[in-house]
Amino acid sequence: MRGLRPALIGAGIAGALMAAASTAPAQAVSSPAAATHVSPARALLWIPSTGGWIKTCKESTCSKVVYAANRDQLWGIRYENNRFGNRWYQVVTVAGDRGWIWCGNTEAPCHD
Repeated sequence: MRGLRPALIGAGIAGALMAAASTAPAQAVSSPAAATHVSPARALLWIPSTGGWIKTCKESTCSKVVYAANRDQLWGIRYENNRFGNRWYQVVTVAGDRGWIWCGNTEAPCHD
């Protein structure tokens, strides 16, 4: 009986963490900071790529970091609009490469 109790407690903690993780993306996508067009820091979600370059900043002229192929999974940290009003997502690849990808190169929304 002693061994069962820690296992049940661990399962309860794991379940709570999974529930919190599954609700955060929906909250983050539905409630961005509208005044600044910057998403909250908690906006972590998987974003499928449709093919495009991950760049060092939020401009088409920025240096290329790595190419995200069609259907590559990117971990979205947040999004921001650049000076032209184009939405860019700050992402991390499965390999750990970091940078910004234009919304048009992902399945993520380009507008609220």
